[in-house]
Amino acid sequence: MSIRLDAPLAWKRATADELKMLECLQGNILKAHGREHTANIFFKLDPTKLLESRRMVRQLANEHVTSAHRQLLEVESFKQGDSGNSPFVHLALSFKGYQVLGATPAAPADQDFRVGMRDASSVTALNDPAVTQWEAPFQTDIHGMVLAAQKTESGTAALTKSLLELIEGAGGTIVHVQTARRYAMPQASALRISVMSMDAVSH
Repeated sequence: MSIRLDAPLAWKRATADELKMLECLQGNILKAHGREHTANIFFKLDPTKLLESRRMVRQLANEHVTSAHRQLLEVESFKQGDSGNSPFVHLALSFKGYQVLGATPAAPADQDFRVGMRDASSVTALNDPAVTQWEAPFQTDIHGMVLAAQKTESGTAALTKSLLELIEGAGGTIVHVQTARRYAMPQASALRISVMSMDAVSH
């Protein structure tokens, strides 16, 4: 059975194909993760450690990344009174990340994704400042970003530490760690968030 993309998905009555799609899709795509504290871990892979890098990415995906289905189940549990203290992890790779992993054929074909946000065409289209004016960590190549989030600051710090160890254990280099906390603005439901420029999208 095909999956309809032009209509809402009733996930509690999902077909086998729809359920498989939700289990293979990362969380934070169909629905925001909603955690209070976050850490964005920007990293580079070591091209000379292909096997270790692939194992690390596989471990992230299989053991840490939160699927869309699991996220929906956790939201439902939260509505029923659960503490909502479960960790949330999301992985994004840049095109250069796909290349270093030897997975270029699996990368999105979109040309804007492949040239990256530092490309002159992207800077012009987005009306961004010159790359030389960006924060120093974002002026260099970034192969991926891991979003780590949890309800508490200490929980997010502990989760971040374990993910840093996993990445560095595979020979990766941490380019930058950006932390943020969600704030409710007075008389509004808008949230104050950190915004960064990066060559990364989820896939």
